[in-house]
Amino acid sequence: MPTPVSGKQWAKDPIAETVMRDLGLKPKLADIPIEDIDWEEIEKNLGRTGREISTDTVEDYALQMMDGAVFPRPIGVWTKSGWLIPAGVHRVSAAREAGMTTVGIYVVTVALESELRQLALMTNRMQGMRIPRAEALRQAVFMVTSDGLVLDDVCRRLGVKKHTVQEKLMIQKTADRLLALGFRHKFPDTCYMCLHTLIGNDKVFLAAAKLASSRKMTADSLREMTKAIRAEKTEALQLALIDREEASAREIQEPPPRADGSRVTTVLHYRSKLLASISTLERLLVTSKAKKVSDLQIVEGSDEHKQIKRRWVALRADLNKVLG
Repeated sequence: MPTPVSGKQWAKDPIAETVMRDLGLKPKLADIPIEDIDWEEIEKNLGRTGREISTDTVEDYALQMMDGAVFPRPIGVWTKSGWLIPAGVHRVSAAREAGMTTVGIYVVTVALESELRQLALMTNRMQGMRIPRAEALRQAVFMVTSDGLVLDDVCRRLGVKKHTVQEKLMIQKTADRLLALGFRHKFPDTCYMCLHTLIGNDKVFLAAAKLASSRKMTADSLREMTKAIRAEKTEALQLALIDREEASAREIQEPPPRADGSRVTTVLHYRSKLLASISTLERLLVTSKAKKVSDLQIVEGSDEHKQIKRRWVALRADLNKVLG
C-alpha cells in the first residue's frame, strides 16, 4: 500500500490532472514500492493504447533518472494483484531500470475498466503521442457498447469523429445480428453498411446476406440491391425480389450441360456469357435513355429499367472477378 510522499524525484503532471478531473476522479499523492506493481499488467499497455512499450524510451528515461531528472507522476490503481499503471508505464519501467525502490504516483479509484482505458488514451493523446486511429475507434466502440458510455463524451475524450464511430457501431451491430441468426460469413465493412439498412426484418436481412455471400457481391452491387429491396412495400415483395436476383444470377453462372448431362466450368465460358449479357443490358439501357419505348416498353426510371441497371452493375462486377 502507499506510503507518504517523500523526496522531489516526482513532479505534478498538469495533463494527468486535467484528464482525471474530466473523468471525475479525485487523486491522492503517494509513493508506492516498485515491487508491488503488477508487472504482468504492464504488458497490457498495448491493449489499452495500441502502443508497444519502447525499450529505447525506458533506457533513456532510466539514464535521466539516475542523473537526478524529475519526471511527472504516473497514475496508479490498487487491485488485489498489485498496482495497475494505466498511464506512465514507461516511467515506472524506467524507475525499476534505474534501481529505484519507490515510485511517486497519483492514486485513483476507478469503477470501470473503461476508465483505465480512457486514462491511458487521453493522457497519451494530450501529451502529443499518436494513438493509432484503428485502435482509438476500436476502444470507442467498446466503451459505447460494453461500458454504456455516452457517444459524445467518448468521441471528445479519444479525439475521434462521431460519424466514424457511428459507422463502426452500425457495422458491429450488423455483424453481431448475422452471427445471432447463425450466419458466419464475414463481409467487408462497406457491405455491412449496406446490409444494415435491412436489419429491421430478419427474413429479408438474412436472405439478402446469403445472396450477397454466394454471389460475392461488391459493395456497389449490394448497395443497388438493398436499395431496390427497401423500395418494395411488403416482406413478400422484398423476398420475391431477392429470389429473382438469385435466379438471374444462376442463369449467368451455370454453364451449359455436356452431351452426357455434366457441366463444363471454364473461365472462357463465364467470360463470354457475361460479356453477352452485359452487351444486351447496355443496349436496353441505351434504348430507354433515348426514349425509344415503342418496342421494348422500358421507360427510364421505371422498375424494369432499375432492375436492368442493377443487373448490369452486378454483371460488370462479376466480369471483373472473372478477369481478375
